Amino acid sequence: MASGNQKAVPDKARVESALQMLAERLSRCRALRKSSIVIRASGAGGGEYCVECAPGGAKLANTRPTAPPTIEVTGEARQIEALLHGQKDPRKLFLAGGLGVRGDLRYLSDLAVELGLLKKPL
Repeated sequence: MASGNQKAVPDKARVESALQMLAERLSRCRALRKSSIVIRASGAGGGEYCVECAPGGAKLANTRPTAPPTIEVTGEARQIEALLHGQKDPRKLFLAGGLGVRGDLRYLSDLAVELGLLKKPL
């Protein structure tokens, strides 16, 4: 049982590191506006994460958003981590049912294109 708990910590640290990298990259996006992006990751390393955005900056927050999230992403933690590191194609992951998105999809599309996660807008 202890070995399972020890394994979850490194997985969670990797997911949080990928999300911190996402926040840093989002800070450089021209399309960035006041918003919150909630990531609900399941499995090892999972949890609920929130990236708070404002023009000129984004940060991984330890709190839930005070208003409904602008964008909500759900999926398995390892898949989300792989997507953020450019190892998974977001369209294929979504179409295969491994990723759920809801909210302002036009805004999500604009950010994803700037980040290089999508080649063309949705």
